[in-house]
Amino acid sequence: MRILHHLTGKYASSAYVAALSKDSKTLEKVEADLKAVQAALTGAEGAKLQTFISNPTLSGADRTKGLE
Repeated sequence: MRILHHLTGKYASSAYVAALSKDSKTLEKVEADLKAVQAALTGAEGAKLQTFISNPTLSGADRTKGLE
């Protein structure tokens, strides 16, 4: 198992352990979801999405509403 550091690594490790503790299908679903997020954040459209998500002038509620 690869050791991940920093906050993002802790979240990634926690998600992995939680999914794995349920069953392999859950782990596969989490993997598919993460790949979909990664794909959404790449390319020209991904750059726009990253800018939207990290916009400090928007509230969390506004970002959630925009993502829906």
